[in-house]
Amino acid sequence: IEDGIRQFDLLIPVLEELTAACNGLDVLRIRMENIDREEDQIISYCEKIRGIKVVFLNGLEVLNADKVVDEMRHVEIKGGTSGKEELPLGFQRKIAHAHVITSFYMYTDNLWQQVVLSAFQALPRCCNLVKVTLHSTYLSREAAEQLAVCLSTWPKLQSLSLVGNSLAAGGCQQVLQAAAQHCKGLQQLELSGNAIREREMEDWWRRGDGEDSLGGCMRSWKGMKHFSLANNSLGPLPCHVILQSIQTWGDDVVLNLCDVAIGSLPPPQMEERAVPESTRTMNLDLHLGANDLREGRLCAVLQCAVHPF
Repeated sequence: IEDGIRQFDLLIPVLEELTAACNGLDVLRIRMENIDREEDQIISYCEKIRGIKVVFLNGLEVLNADKVVDEMRHVEIKGGTSGKEELPLGFQRKIAHAHVITSFYMYTDNLWQQVVLSAFQALPRCCNLVKVTLHSTYLSREAAEQLAVCLSTWPKLQSLSLVGNSLAAGGCQQVLQAAAQHCKGLQQLELSGNAIREREMEDWWRRGDGEDSLGGCMRSWKGMKHFSLANNSLGPLPCHVILQSIQTWGDDVVLNLCDVAIGSLPPPQMEERAVPESTRTMNLDLHLGANDLREGRLCAVLQCAVHPF
């Protein structure tokens, strides 16, 4: 298709005719001027042609059926969408192959909240996701409800990073409970900088050892390697619960509790324990920067972390 078609609007019916008439077209070459903005739409139309293998646009290969699966595995949305209320067309095109998507990355400070929620509505179809990163997308507690629904459809998830959002304590509770219930293979969970306040959700922090308690959620993961609640005003109670719950995690663990107002932790109960028949080694990389650990507080933190072993 060359020269004769000079407007994108005139190209659409031609591609629709090809979709209806062709079965096994190998190569399609299109040469048009001033179509940079419509490239994604052209590719989207070409993908519908049965059996299409290769598409060239102005001499450049823009679609190759042998490569499309690998290219579709990773979805990235960042920057450049300020003022738009719709998801980028590239995302819409990839979500049609939702079952092959394994990683989703969204990082932007200027993305419309409606766009983020629209992405959440599509993401439950991505049942093979392994890694999800949502940084600085202004996720609120309300958005956490939809994220919890998404987590229930991601049984293979290994990494979830939600740094720099506004989930607050209630939103983080929903995320932790959903991830603990549905994502048993989780190895990395980042909840740093989510505006958690010390006095919020105290009843949940104190809820004992039930499966839906903070401690129960922490102990549900057997292979956790990296966990962070840094830059949140947690206070001593949740920090105490977390430190007492890490014994079920992997052999090499990074626990980031920097700047969490860790305060004075209660001493562990030193009850009598039977001598274990076997031993295990955990390499614990414990980050405690920007906390006031004077006057015996550091000793209390270490006692709390070591005592369960």
